[in-house]
Amino acid sequence: MVRSISILGSTGSIGRQTVAVAEHLGLQVRAITTNRSIGLAEEQARKLHPAMVAVTDESAAKELKIALADTDIKVWGGEHALVEAAVISDTDAVVTAVSGAVGLKPTLEAIKKKRRIALANKE
Repeated sequence: MVRSISILGSTGSIGRQTVAVAEHLGLQVRAITTNRSIGLAEEQARKLHPAMVAVTDESAAKELKIALADTDIKVWGGEHALVEAAVISDTDAVVTAVSGAVGLKPTLEAIKKKRRIALANKE
């Protein structure tokens, strides 16, 4: 049974819907990711209180780190941060809702960790 998830691409259309479903089902969200939509990512982080937020755009990650400085939520920047979000401990499943090939490496790493994968990719 899935009790906790990581959402790669939480600020996109599918990611926002996933956040709503997770809240409705009472799932713990361990990690969320965005490219550079830090306003929405901050809102989601404050609501869901994940252990980490990964922001692929490193300058946006710095901004979000400052915005969330009053919390214990870790903010990571860069492409490698997506992998960290996908393999974070105590995650049962990973929802990959990012565009293009960006989600390939984090998804493969999550598979290696025996995580369940929910793949949503228009490409």
